[in-house]
Amino acid sequence: LAENTLEFWQRNERNTKIRHFRRKQRRVILTSTTVPLKLAQTTMSMSSNTFILFSDCFCQVSGQLHTYPLVTLWVKMENDTALRITTPERTFTLLARTNHDKKLWYDQIESAVKIVLGRPADAKLSSVRTTAHLFSRNHAKYAGVHAYGRWRNGVLNGSCYLEYSDGRVYFGQIRNGEIEGK
Repeated sequence: LAENTLEFWQRNERNTKIRHFRRKQRRVILTSTTVPLKLAQTTMSMSSNTFILFSDCFCQVSGQLHTYPLVTLWVKMENDTALRITTPERTFTLLARTNHDKKLWYDQIESAVKIVLGRPADAKLSSVRTTAHLFSRNHAKYAGVHAYGRWRNGVLNGSCYLEYSDGRVYFGQIRNGEIEGK
């Protein structure tokens, strides 16, 4: 990983979009420039999006930069060459060129998620986890909300603590993303 990381930063030292991701402790695990990956529902070519799996986040670099922390990322295998990525704010499908490439991406993402969650390499990843997430300001339901609690496949589900940007707080049950209380 250290060699991959060094080579990645040497190739991308002038890329202003991703330069701020450079950290001493962050490693580059896999990129779509080495193992191709593209968005399933797009008319853009393979080169229009670059995907980077860092040791703590998954990034999509295109016209904009999208960063998905691994503690709040779920990955599932779909058909022969597709992976579904679910985060608290977005779900999307990625296509690999071959089944082998899909399996490589899946295995690397799953392994990186286990590491950031402190799970053993041979453990099965649960669809349920307890973690925190700060929703973006443009999220339809939870704009600017800092949420801590139980998540199931990227959706708040169970005991949760929500802190709104205006100071309001909710502590209680949420079912499939819907608050069940006052």
